[in-house]
Amino acid sequence: MAAKSALFENYEKGESTVKEKDPKEDFSQLPEKTIVVKVKRGTKVKNIMGFVEKSLKEEENRHIIFSGCGDAIEKAISCVEFTKATIKDLHQITKLSVLRVVEFWDPIKPDLDRLQVTREIPTISILLCKDPLDTNELGYQAPSQPEKTPKVQKPHKRKKPDQNRKNNTDRNPALADKIVKQETD
Repeated sequence: MAAKSALFENYEKGESTVKEKDPKEDFSQLPEKTIVVKVKRGTKVKNIMGFVEKSLKEEENRHIIFSGCGDAIEKAISCVEFTKATIKDLHQITKLSVLRVVEFWDPIKPDLDRLQVTREIPTISILLCKDPLDTNELGYQAPSQPEKTPKVQKPHKRKKPDQNRKNNTDRNPALADKIVKQETD
């Protein structure tokens, strides 16, 4: 921690460059109409899934790539799993790579040198396709078998307060007496 505070005491952040790449570069022989969904940390899964379902129901859309970086990797994987649960027989290829961020720190004191810091942030790109893909490709997953695919469960609805009140009377006889007394008055 002391080294980090020394950095902030003696340096201020200068320019930074991000060497981004197109997720399509990870996969070979993709059609022009491939849909790319860039999932970010603040992305709402519900919004993505509506777009994805609508897009993949159109016959001409056969390929879709989900990409996520850093904190968004888990969310990208969740979107892929939701898509595979709702749209059957999708072939998958997963690729991992890094996003390079180069930061320059300028010295506050004249006797110090300029620092260059390179951070590598993990990224994931997942291709889903309605058509069969090369099974020898690294990261390939065949479509799931129907009996092995977990069903997407809808969230449980909460009971209304009135229902909870009646159920609490079984556990608390004093509360039951008060409720009966209020109802008879």
